[in-house]
Formats: sequence, C-alpha cells, structure tokens
Amino acid sequence: MAILSHLPRQSKYARHKREKQGSPKLLFVAFDGTWHGSVKSSKETVVSSLPDLISKGEEVRKIRVNGLGGWGTRRNVITAYRNIADDYNKGDRIIFCGYSRGAWAARYLAMIIECLGLVRDGDTEFFKRLYDACKKDPYLTKANKDDLRRNYKCWS
Repeated sequence: MAILSHLPRQSKYARHKREKQGSPKLLFVAFDGTWHGSVKSSKETVVSSLPDLISKGEEVRKIRVNGLGGWGTRRNVITAYRNIADDYNKGDRIIFCGYSRGAWAARYLAMIIECLGLVRDGDTEFFKRLYDACKKDPYLTKANKDDLRRNYKCWS
C-alpha cells in the first residue's frame, strides 16, 4: 500500500461539504496530459482553464489532476474519485475533462463511478480496497462490487 500512503486523510474539499450544503454546484474534474503540470513542465493545457469559461453565476469547484508521465495514473484517478466523494452533495453535477492520457483517466473515473456509484463518507481503507480492485481487474468486470461497497453507502 505504499503507493497510496501519500493520499490525504481528508481532501481539501471535504471541509466545504460540512460547511455548506446549500445550492447545487458543479464539480469540474480536469485531468492534464502526460507531464503537464508536473515537475518537468509547469505548463497547463486548456483543460485546466475550461472552468473559468463557465458562467460566474454558478458555483464551480475545480479538481485538477496533473499529468505524471503515465506513472501513477490509476492512483491519480482514485485520488480524484476521493476528492469528488468528499465534496459531492445530492443535486451536484460533475464534468470530467481530460487531455491526452488525462482523457483516458477521465473516462476511467467515469467508468468507476458508473460501476460502483460515488461513495459517501469513504475512509482510507475503502480507497485502498478500490485501488487494489482496479489494479487486479482494471475494468471491474470480475470485482465483487458488493464486497467493495460493504459497510459504505453510495450515491447512485
């Protein structure tokens, strides 16, 4: 589990969930392409600036995932899933957008949410189990989804 040891115990977005559960918001998840926004290149792609084009009258939370040369892409997807799960409230909308390898990551995250739903109040153990399940069976075709969701409530 060393790969997931850097995951935050609670995302920076989770505090907003507890403070404000008012009007629905838009969660914009932007996955940059390989190397973009990483140590080798601070250059961002258009994906990161798209939320700025959305109407100012709408509350938008931007969840940005840097490109890492393909290393740790699955870990980045699970981290983004965790950030969404921490911040999501009923009625919120989610947009996934990705550039290059980030496009694959965005589709993969959407597939995970389609298969499992979005966990409510997931803890570190849930995300470790999800990472392991995705590593063994990337498309969750064989994974026991009920076992993954055991003891957790999910948004459907």
